This record gives sequence, C-alpha cells and structure tokens, in this order.
Amino acid sequence: YKLYEIFNQDEKFKQWLSGWDNYLNQNGDINIIKSSMRQVNPAIILRNHAVEQAIDSIVENNDYGPFDFLLSALAGPYDSKEKNNDEKYQALIAPNHKFDSYYQTFCGT
Repeated sequence: YKLYEIFNQDEKFKQWLSGWDNYLNQNGDINIIKSSMRQVNPAIILRNHAVEQAIDSIVENNDYGPFDFLLSALAGPYDSKEKNNDEKYQALIAPNHKFDSYYQTFCGT
C-alpha cells in the first residue's frame, strides 16, 4: 500500500486499513467493489482554480473554451474511465496547491 507508507505512524489509519482489508476479504471481488465505489464517488470534483481559469479566459480573452470544457466535464462527473488517462481532465481535477495557498472564498459568493 502506498498510503501505508505515508500514514504508517497513524494508529487510526492502521485501524481503518485493517477494517478495509477485512471488508475486502469478506466481500470478495475487488472489481465489483471498485464499480460500486465509482458509482458514488465522482471522478470530477470542481476545483476553485479551474473555475477561476474559466472565468479569466472569458473576461480577458472572450474565450469560452475552458468554460465549455469545464461544463462538459461536470456534466458526467462519474464517467472516470476515459478521463483517468486524459491530461486535460487530470489538470482539471488535480489540486493546485500554489493557487489554494492564497485563495479565499466567502459565504454567499
């Protein structure tokens, strides 16, 4: 487990991982479990930096391309198979830590 390498000192994580291993052993087919998880966990989660890029593209260049792409991605948030290997989608869903370090949102905006 790659996660185990990151969280190997955390007792709560070790407990969770043990429970997850038990669940997998009791419920069998990993492909069925993956399919079930993909139906309730979206592949696309809206990120602030993606919204800002789309807005900036419209305001600064009258270019709706990034907005249209964002809208099409969000239209099928659970469709992950083809999106997992597409660089444009990966850039859309990846966190932008540099952007997030200074970005603030406010209730009602």
